Amino acid sequence: MSKEVKDILLSYNWPGNVRELENTVEYILAIIEEDIIKPHHLPEDLTSIRKPCSLDETEIFILKTIKEFNIDRKIIGRKTLSELSFKCGLNLSEQQIRSKLNLLQQNGYIEISRGKVGIKLTSKANSII
Repeated sequence: MSKEVKDILLSYNWPGNVRELENTVEYILAIIEEDIIKPHHLPEDLTSIRKPCSLDETEIFILKTIKEFNIDRKIIGRKTLSELSFKCGLNLSEQQIRSKLNLLQQNGYIEISRGKVGIKLTSKANSII
C-alpha cells in the first residue's frame, strides 16, 4: 500500500472497530486491479475525512478551548463550551456544540467520555492546535 493510504488508515478513528476494518479490506480486495493500494481504492468514508486546514472557526475555537481545559486538568462539556462561545461572540447553542463535537470525534480530533473524564484532544488535534 502507498504511504498515503497507510497514513489514512492509521489516522482513521475506526468507530466500527474490527468489523469495519475487515469490511474495508474486503472492499479493497474486491475492487483493486493494481498491485499497490492507493487512496482512490479506499471507501469514501475514509477519504472524505477533512484535512486539518479545513477546520472552521468554531471547530478551532472548540479544540483550543478543550486544550486549555485539558492542560488545567479541568473537565469541559457542551454547556461550558456553549457559554464560552457566547462570551467570544460565536453564539453556539449546546446542540450546535454537540454536532461539532460529533464531527470532531468522527474525524479523530477528540475523544468523548462520560462522567469525570470529559472531552480529550487526540494527538491529531494536538499536532495542529
